[in-house]
Amino acid sequence: MESNYSIHFMTYANQKFADAKKRLLDEAKSFYSFKSIQGFGPENLPQQFIHQFRNILSVPRGAGYWIWRPFLLYSKLNELKENEFIVYLDAGCKLNKQGLDKFYEYIKLLNDSEYGVLSFQMSGNHGPGGLEREKYWTTSQIFKYFNIDTQSDIANSGQYLGGVLILKKNKHLMKLMDLYIKALVDHPLMFTDFYNHTQQHPEFRDNRHDQSIFSLIRKIHGSVVIDGDESWMVPFGQGESLKYPFWATRSKT
Repeated sequence: MESNYSIHFMTYANQKFADAKKRLLDEAKSFYSFKSIQGFGPENLPQQFIHQFRNILSVPRGAGYWIWRPFLLYSKLNELKENEFIVYLDAGCKLNKQGLDKFYEYIKLLNDSEYGVLSFQMSGNHGPGGLEREKYWTTSQIFKYFNIDTQSDIANSGQYLGGVLILKKNKHLMKLMDLYIKALVDHPLMFTDFYNHTQQHPEFRDNRHDQSIFSLIRKIHGSVVIDGDESWMVPFGQGESLKYPFWATRSKT
C-alpha cells in the first residue's frame, strides 16, 4: 500500500526467539508499508552499554529485563528525521496485513495529534482484555520515583503496553525518551525483579519492568491512547482479530 508517511519497523530477539524474529521480519516485508525493516539482537548493543548493565543483561528474563528496548529505540530515533515513525513490536508478535486499514488509522491518529507516541491500554473499558491496573504490575519504588500515589487515577487505570508501540519523532517523544533513559541510568534496579519480594503495596502482583516505567511516563506526559488492547484479539487468525494489524501472540516461532 502506498503511503505518504516515512515508517520504520523494529524488533529485537536473542537466540531464544530467533525463529520468531525471522518470521516477523518476513511479515514486515510483506506488509509493504515500511521504509526500513530491522531486527536487532544482543550483537547490536554497544560494549559500553553491555559493560554498564552487565549484571542485568545476564538475567534470562526479558533477555536482561528488556532494558535493551529503551536504549535501541532511543538510538534509532536519533538516526531519524523529525516526523518519521517507528513501529516497534516484540519478536513474539505477528503482523496481519489484512489489518492495514486499521494500521493507517493508528498512524493518522498519531500524526494528527500533539503527541509522539500511540499506546495500547490494558483497560477493558471499550476494548478487549480486562482492567489490568497499573498498580498490579508496578512496584512501590517505581511509583515513588515518579511521585505517583497508588490511590491515584494513574495507578488505578490500565497499564500501557511496552511491546507494541508506534512512535513519531518530535519534541514530545524525545522528552519522553530522555525520561525513559534517565530512569534506567538513575535507578536500574527498578527495571528488574529486585524489589518484588520487598514490602510492596497490597495489590502488587509482579513488576512489568520497562513497560511499567514507560507506561507511567506516558500517563504523566501524554499519549494517543487506544482504549483497549487491540493487539490481543483472541482467537488470532479469525473473527475480529482479522481487522487488526498487530497480534501479540507471544510466539517463539
